[in-house]
Amino acid sequence: MKKVILIYPRLSIITGALQAPLSIMALASTLEKAGYDPIIIDTRLNTNYRREIKDGLSDAVFVGISAMTGTQIKYALEIARAVREMNKEIPIVWGGIHPTETPTQTIRNEYVDVVVRGEGEETVVELADAICGKKSLRNIKGITYKFDGNIYSNPARELLDFEYAPLPAWHLVSVVNYYDNIGIQTARGCPHRCGYCYNISFNHRKWRPKSAEKVLDEIEFMVRKYGIKKLHFLDDNFFVSQKRVTAICEGLLKRNLRITWDTDCRIDYFERFDNNFLGLIKRSGSKFVLVGAESGSQRILDLLQKDITIPQIIEMVKKCKSVNWIPRVAFMIGVPTETEQDRKLTYNLMDKITSIYIGVTPTSLSIYTPTPNTPLLDVAKRWGFKEPQSLEEWSKHNYNECNLPWYTKREKIILESISYIPRFVFWHRVLKSHFITPNLLLFYWVYRFFAKVRWKMRFFKFPWEYLLLKKFLSYKERKSIRKDKLHERNTEKSNRIL
Repeated sequence: MKKVILIYPRLSIITGALQAPLSIMALASTLEKAGYDPIIIDTRLNTNYRREIKDGLSDAVFVGISAMTGTQIKYALEIARAVREMNKEIPIVWGGIHPTETPTQTIRNEYVDVVVRGEGEETVVELADAICGKKSLRNIKGITYKFDGNIYSNPARELLDFEYAPLPAWHLVSVVNYYDNIGIQTARGCPHRCGYCYNISFNHRKWRPKSAEKVLDEIEFMVRKYGIKKLHFLDDNFFVSQKRVTAICEGLLKRNLRITWDTDCRIDYFERFDNNFLGLIKRSGSKFVLVGAESGSQRILDLLQKDITIPQIIEMVKKCKSVNWIPRVAFMIGVPTETEQDRKLTYNLMDKITSIYIGVTPTSLSIYTPTPNTPLLDVAKRWGFKEPQSLEEWSKHNYNECNLPWYTKREKIILESISYIPRFVFWHRVLKSHFITPNLLLFYWVYRFFAKVRWKMRFFKFPWEYLLLKKFLSYKERKSIRKDKLHERNTEKSNRIL
């Protein structure tokens, strides 16, 4: 049986609680059904992934690599380079959000032979058949590829009817590695128009749900088969249909599926949620909900095309308080045209919502990062942002580092420091339990002390403690790379001796 190697690169040097790589697990299901032998390699878990790749290359059809915009591209390139060194003939296939949004740019890279655009469940099977000589590449929808030195881009593939999508291949991964953060997808796409979101281009603002009955069957399978106690619904938008959510919640209670669960929700949806509905959500096991407030400035919210208002944010907090449902609230800074006054409005709103309801947790204050094919990217370009022209350039962009040209070098460092501070002020319990090891406790308490002082005084200049943190993270990354390389050399040496 021919193998297909599917690889999920790490996202950052610090991993924390991992979500299972559903994107490649979904591909594995359709490949297995078609008679192939998919191998899933999660490089966040396996430091010896090079050995595993090498062992599978001899009879593999292709190597598939998933990548999102940002640091994951950096690690994806490292993997692709290693694959090419091991076997110059094996096709290297890239998929995921970033290659889909930049297919021509991606295919120009020397470590990319084929780009799978959009949803890949059907495409990867046809691609494997073509490489095995059963089908022509020119007849496969949704791919961009190289042939005889030329680049070809076939027509797009239609969006899947998600109701009939197979379950991810959970049996091909060690589920216990993801117990702290098990995710399932009950729908794809979102009908809204947030100006920084990939959904506008990737899913064309089309929401495609699974029926409540099918969702409940999947949850029951995960509970009975793997003993799952908590779930995260990884939908682009879980609450589009209140009727469907009601059916799922009632089904959880009826089937006696005693799990805790969480998901995302748009803030304006809370206007139509009454206490009966919110109470049902709580009774069915939901402990908290993730929401994107983004800014305390209405002008910035309008620029972001969020279609929400500041009063709606306040009302959301009050409704959550009424049923003791904890909202984890995400914010953003660094948006083009944003002023210091806009940022102060955001800081003040973060303080206000936590004063209304002590359970509220502002989880992040991410730095705006331009991403391909989003409306806000065009605004960023008008403000001087130069769109990256290669995978290597895109790999340097992430939500914790500021690469925005409308700030000076000094302002960038201050902005980066500000983005970290709320994690230690508001999100500290989760941060401590998921990321802080015993040897980091002293550093954690020192950083938290200064973060609280800075936040209270709104004094963000001279962020010496952030610079120390940045050096520490850089050291951790270098140490991890050295450890991986040493492990690989030792493994090679052992194999030669044997």
